[in-house]
Amino acid sequence: MARTYKKEMIIRINSSDERDTFIDLLRERIKLDLHLSAKPGHIRLKLTGPRENVKLAIGEIKHIHKLTRDLLYPDKRGFYRYNISFLFREAGASIRIELLQKLLKYKGYKVDSSDSDLIKSDAPLQVIVDLIHSLNSVIKETGISIKPKVVCEEIAVLAVSNDLDPFTILECALKSGMIRKDEKEGNRYSFAVNIDTFKKSISRIHEKDNQ
Repeated sequence: MARTYKKEMIIRINSSDERDTFIDLLRERIKLDLHLSAKPGHIRLKLTGPRENVKLAIGEIKHIHKLTRDLLYPDKRGFYRYNISFLFREAGASIRIELLQKLLKYKGYKVDSSDSDLIKSDAPLQVIVDLIHSLNSVIKETGISIKPKVVCEEIAVLAVSNDLDPFTILECALKSGMIRKDEKEGNRYSFAVNIDTFKKSISRIHEKDNQ
């Protein structure tokens, strides 16, 4: 039987938001017997379990604390640093990173795509989580009716970024000649213009409709 091991840690905390977010993530991800007490400026943690499990938990706790700070405190450019796996877990859905970066830019947020494991953006956490969930839902909704996937995804991104129905965008694009329909396969489409032109044209139509 593995010998029980005990370890105490003190984590420095700068705000009540940091404290609450850190504790929520701890309770979600640390499965050991964990006792914590929070006081102004720090949290005291007491871990109990097999030695190897406690060592692994210590590393995970340090990772969670860094994750918490990245979520809450922007860098000098005003960018938050979001772990991609964390974002997908919070949203309960996943999408291609390139689509998320494009959607954020379409919504007017800044994005740094230099790190493949992180999304760096000035967009708040809840905004990103909501966009992931919305885009995933629209892609699922349109995936059977609009093929190939690249056309479906581009229409979905524009639908979410402009708060439009994806099938309204498709109908508009067909009427204006920006998208062609395959006569042999009724649910297959292709772009008659490049993606940037397509995006700008749809955005202009949306702005005109809102005037």
